[in-house]
Amino acid sequence: MGVTDLVNFAKGGQVEVVVHTENGSFFGAVGPSDYRADVVHRANWLVANHPQGRYNLIGWNCEHAATFCVNGFRESSQVRAILAIMGLATLPIIGMVFSTPRRSTRHRKYVWTWGVIVTGLIHTYRTYSSKVWAELEVKWNRDHPSQEVR
Repeated sequence: MGVTDLVNFAKGGQVEVVVHTENGSFFGAVGPSDYRADVVHRANWLVANHPQGRYNLIGWNCEHAATFCVNGFRESSQVRAILAIMGLATLPIIGMVFSTPRRSTRHRKYVWTWGVIVTGLIHTYRTYSSKVWAELEVKWNRDHPSQEVR
């Protein structure tokens, strides 16, 4: 992992600017952006201390890294939104199971499968993200004894 300018980073594509507000977002209170000097400091620190081979769509993605740089939080509102939507989508499926006759097992298999998928994603998010942040937190606390990761 290295440092690059915005043009090379975008590679002809579009770059989305995310505004971090005081209120955060519905799916994750990521809070406002810190001072630019702090953002640049965390970004440079993360380039030097990035966990090798740790990219994971659910547990450690580019939004996790960007949010950490912007304000020190370890959040991904995109991941939280996906998990919340999947969890909410489970409710009608559960209702369908309870409204079908007892002898119908087809719907119960769907609920079981969906439940395993949602539980697996949540477990991956919590455990994988925790492992990455535990590793980064040790390094951060070593380099910044008076500042904590949020």
